[in-house]
Amino acid sequence: MMKHNIIACNKSENCDYLTGLLNRRGLHEIWQSLSPCDVLHGIFIDIDNFKMVNDIYGHAKGDDLLIFVSRLLKNLFNEQLAVRLGGDEFFLLCNGSLTKQEIEQHLSKLQLSLQSSNFDENILMIISLSIGIICNITSQSDLNEILQECDEAMYHAKKNGKGHWVFFEDIEPLFHLEKTIREQASYGLNPAEIRFLLHPIMYLQTTDVYAAELYPVWDIPSIGNVDPDTFLSILERYGYAKQLGELFFKKICILKRKWKNTPFEHLSICIYLSAKFLLQSSALTYIDNYLHSYHICASEIIISVGEHEFQRDNKELNSVLQQLRDLGFLIAINAFGSAASLQVLRTVPSQILIFHKEMLSRDLEDDKTKFILKNIVSLGIDLHQLIIGQAIENIHQAETLMDYGVQCGSGTLYGNAVTESEFISKYQNNLFCIQKTNPVSFLFHNNLYDQSRKYAGCFSGDNLTYTTGITHDLHSIVLPGGDIGKNIVFLPKSVLPYESYTISLWIKPVESQPWTSALYIIYQDGFMSLIPNNGHSEFVFRIKDDRAANEWYDIICRQALPDHWSHICAIYHSFTGVSKLYFNGIMVGSREGVPNLKLVENIYIGGDEYQSSFKGLISGLEFYHYPMTADQIHELYVSFQKQPSFQGSEGKK
Repeated sequence: MMKHNIIACNKSENCDYLTGLLNRRGLHEIWQSLSPCDVLHGIFIDIDNFKMVNDIYGHAKGDDLLIFVSRLLKNLFNEQLAVRLGGDEFFLLCNGSLTKQEIEQHLSKLQLSLQSSNFDENILMIISLSIGIICNITSQSDLNEILQECDEAMYHAKKNGKGHWVFFEDIEPLFHLEKTIREQASYGLNPAEIRFLLHPIMYLQTTDVYAAELYPVWDIPSIGNVDPDTFLSILERYGYAKQLGELFFKKICILKRKWKNTPFEHLSICIYLSAKFLLQSSALTYIDNYLHSYHICASEIIISVGEHEFQRDNKELNSVLQQLRDLGFLIAINAFGSAASLQVLRTVPSQILIFHKEMLSRDLEDDKTKFILKNIVSLGIDLHQLIIGQAIENIHQAETLMDYGVQCGSGTLYGNAVTESEFISKYQNNLFCIQKTNPVSFLFHNNLYDQSRKYAGCFSGDNLTYTTGITHDLHSIVLPGGDIGKNIVFLPKSVLPYESYTISLWIKPVESQPWTSALYIIYQDGFMSLIPNNGHSEFVFRIKDDRAANEWYDIICRQALPDHWSHICAIYHSFTGVSKLYFNGIMVGSREGVPNLKLVENIYIGGDEYQSSFKGLISGLEFYHYPMTADQIHELYVSFQKQPSFQGSEGKK
C-alpha cells in the first residue's frame, strides 16, 4: 500500500468528521488505486455494547469513546490504514507481510490497551471489541464482499461471547452454508421441512429430566439437516420471525395436549422465541388463544429469549415478557453471560438463567474463571433464579456446576436431541415432574430406612429405641437427649436434593429445652432448624444465611408442648423466596425474601451443632420435593386425624 495513495485520498469528503480517520468513501478510493499485486489483510472491529454506552451515559460520552478507540487504532497500527465505516464499526487495511501470529499479537495488545487505559472505568467494564479478520486479499476482489466476509467473522466473534476475534478462514465453510440457507430462505419457508426434536434438560443432583427443550431442525433438500443455531437468525433476518414463532408455539401446544394423561403430562418444555416475534402486535393474542384452545398450563412452558435481544427494544420487550409471566409462563434468559449481564438481570422479569455455552468451554481450572462463574451463579440464586448450564460434556464439569449451586444442565453427557418417540422411550422412568411428587418417608419400624429402603439414617449414640408413633402405621424414634452432638440421627443429604421443599413431621417433646433443634439441616451458605421451644414458649422455624452476620429468617408460633404430639410442616419455595410454617394443619406464619442456601451438606434429627440434643419422640417424617399448598397440608393433617389409632393431642384435635 503506497503512502501517496493515502495522501491523495486524504480529502475532507473522505475523512470522518469526528475521529479524523478515513471514512467508507475514502476506503473505496484507496481500494481502487491499489495495484492488483498488493497483498493485504482486512480487520473489521466493532465496539461491543456501544448502544448501552449511549443509552446510559449519553451520546457525548459515546463520541468520546469513538475518538478514544480511533486513537488507539492509529497508535497501535500506525503503519496500517485505519477507517471508521460508521457508527461503532472500524476497519483496518493491513500490510500483507504481517503473519497471522503478528496480527494476533497486535490485536491482543489492542484489547489490553483498551482495558488498561485511563478511559472512564465504568464504561470499560461494559465494553469490549469483537473483531473479524480476512487474510491475503487483493484489490482484484470486490471490496463490499470483503467487508461482508469480515463482518461475518466479527459477527461470529460477537455471537460466541464477544471480546475476541475470529479469522474468516476458520468460519468460511459455515459462511458458505449460511449463504446457501439465505438463498433457500429467499424462495420461501416450507413448514413441512422443519422437524422437531427434544433435548433433555436434567436436574443435576438426581439426573432426572427437568424439562424438554424444543430443538427445531431444518431439512433443506440441497443441504440436509441444519441445526437451529445456524438457521434461526438467518430466517429471522429474512422476515420469518412471526412464522417461526407461531410454528414453534403451536408445536408446544400440540405436544402438551398429546401428553395429557401420560407420565409426560406435567413435564416442562423450553421454547426459544425471538424478540422479533414477541414484539409483533399479534404475538400475545396468538399465544393466549392457543394456550386456551389447547387447555395448556402456562407454568409448564419456559419461554427462552436470548440475552443479546435486550440490547434493543428493551422496555417494550420487558413489558411483553412481564405480560407473559403474568399469564403464568416461566421466562428464561438464554445465553446468559454473553453481553451486559448485570444490566439485563436487573431489568428483565426472568425466573430462569440459561448460561451461555461458552461458560464451560473456558478453563475451569483457572482460579479467576472459577471465581467469576461461582459468583455469577450465587448472584442468580440470590435473585431466586433457576440456573441451567449448557454444553456439559463430562462429569467434572457437572460436579463443578453442582458445587457452585447450578440446579439444571444439558449437554452430551446427558444425551443429544432426539425424536419424540425416542425421548419418551429413553426418559419415561426418570422424570423430575414425577419423582419430585414422591416424598421420602421414614416409618421408623425398628429401623432408620425410608419406606423405599433407598436411604438409611445413622444413629450416633448409645440408646435409640422405637415405640408407637402418631398412628398404628407410623412408629416413632425415641431420642434420649444428651450433650451437644450426642444421640443424633444423621440422614444422607441426598434425601433432600431439591431446593424447594415441604418437611412434614410429628414431634412430642419430653421436656422443654430452650433452642434445641428437633430437625437441623446444614447448607453450603447457612442452616435451617425446627426448634420446639425457644425458652419463651414459642416454636421457631429458622433459616439462617451465614453470608451475613444478622440474617435470621424466623417464623414463630406457640411452642410444641411437652408430652403432646404436634404436627409441623416447614415449607420453602426457592423460586419465590417464601418460607411458611404450618402447625397442626394451620398456617401460622410466612416470610418473604428468604435466601436460597443452595446445597444440603448434612441433615440431623434430634440435635444441632450448638445446643444439647433433643429429648422426645419424632414420627411420620417426610421430605416432599416441592412446596405444598395450604389445601394439601390441611388434607394431610386430616388424613392423620381420620386414623382410628391417631394419637394426637386431646384425641382428634
